[in-house]
Amino acid sequence: MDKKEDDKKEGKSYYCDCYAGFSGPDCGDGPLCKDANVCENGGTCKHIGDNAIICICPAGYKGKRCEINEFDEVTVLNHVARLFLPALHLPSATPAGLLTC
Repeated sequence: MDKKEDDKKEGKSYYCDCYAGFSGPDCGDGPLCKDANVCENGGTCKHIGDNAIICICPAGYKGKRCEINEFDEVTVLNHVARLFLPALHLPSATPAGLLTC
């Protein structure tokens, strides 16, 4: 007995009866997702409709195919600066114009 038959017997709230070529708990594993390189950077391919897909991107990536790294060099440099610059004791000007440390 397959999982769908078990689900029916146990009275589960729903189950998916997938068309030929589609599989998975939500029938989201289909022929357009068979190419391992559809989604980049560890994204998960899901079929939506007959001939369309979406990529579900892992944290830190975005874009139609998870091809955009959200943490570009500027973001990383800004993050590092926020972490380490407050620890530096840079001279500051006083109202009289004298430098203090």
